[in-house]
Amino acid sequence: MKQRALFVGLLICTAYFGLASLAYGHDSLQANSNAAQDSAPPAEPKASAGPVKPSENKARIVVYREKAKKGRWIKPPVLCDNTQVAYLDNGRYVILLVAPGQHTITSDKTKYSVVVDAKEDEVSFIKLHIVMGFTHGLGAVEQSPAETAKSTAASLIPIEPDAVIEPTMVCLDRTQGIKLCSLQE
Repeated sequence: MKQRALFVGLLICTAYFGLASLAYGHDSLQANSNAAQDSAPPAEPKASAGPVKPSENKARIVVYREKAKKGRWIKPPVLCDNTQVAYLDNGRYVILLVAPGQHTITSDKTKYSVVVDAKEDEVSFIKLHIVMGFTHGLGAVEQSPAETAKSTAASLIPIEPDAVIEPTMVCLDRTQGIKLCSLQE
């Protein structure tokens, strides 16, 4: 009887950790694809591989994630108009440079998408937080008031360049276009 209980307990633990590894697999999948790219012959460089050079006719959308213990190891994706832009780590922010107009910002949980009416030379703020499920957590976004978001985002760290998937939409260079690459209006 004890052997059967031990076997069932082992089976449940194996299933639980197997599902958990699938839920957090995007980091390992990305690492595996990077390893496969390293062994493959070098591809032609993309024309848009460098950071975007800010121009005065862009709107800024700041997506930030407050530092929290809950889900701190999770790096949810940031999507702008169904294009994956970056992975956002705990306590960081990313500045998206977009054309003026309406843009849909989402993460893992698409039911929490936010439509932003981005205006030229203005800043919109989106807060990304983790919604915990039974076995894993997913990213969810919500629009944040500028007054509280500015002070919160100012205490966070900018995104690391290796977390950026689409560099043409992200402001990475803080020396160019101080107005566009900073959190100030």
